[in-house]
Amino acid sequence: FVIDENKVEEFVETVKKKFPQATGMPVVQNAAKNIVIESFVFAFSLSFILLALLTFVIFRNIIYVFLCFIPLLLSLFFTILIMLVCNINLNFANMISLPLLFSLGISYSIFMVRKFYESKSFSSLLESSIIPGILFSALTTICSFSTLALSSHYGTSSMGILLFVSLSAVMINSLVFLPVFILIFRSKL
Repeated sequence: FVIDENKVEEFVETVKKKFPQATGMPVVQNAAKNIVIESFVFAFSLSFILLALLTFVIFRNIIYVFLCFIPLLLSLFFTILIMLVCNINLNFANMISLPLLFSLGISYSIFMVRKFYESKSFSSLLESSIIPGILFSALTTICSFSTLALSSHYGTSSMGILLFVSLSAVMINSLVFLPVFILIFRSKL
């Protein structure tokens, strides 16, 4: 039996060289893996591009778009770091978490940056109800998706864990680091 994923791909390539019409479970699984990875890259790229365009339509300023994406990029970095430290593997079931990180996480940034955009005052941003609103909205989303981690199915459980990690990271980055970056770029806005 071939267990190691790299060995499966090597096995399929070796068999396909001698028997190009070969089929069977390893061939099907290898093809399915490639389709899932291609779909993931497509979904991730599409969500990134569409969110950048949407954010630009909202603000019509590239610096505001940049500000909105800072928490997302930091969250992606921290999520990958936590995955490495905690030995959380990226698999077919939990891959959907990363595009969801972008599509759900951008809203926190947009709310925060929009509040600053309208008031042009950093102090009014900090005094507004937007920060508690983002906090409670994010906690509600995190708690609801985190319940997937309680599933007995490994794939669903790993998706819940990764959603917890990634959405927590985007919430923290939006509430802690984004105001710092707004303060830094305030003079350019």
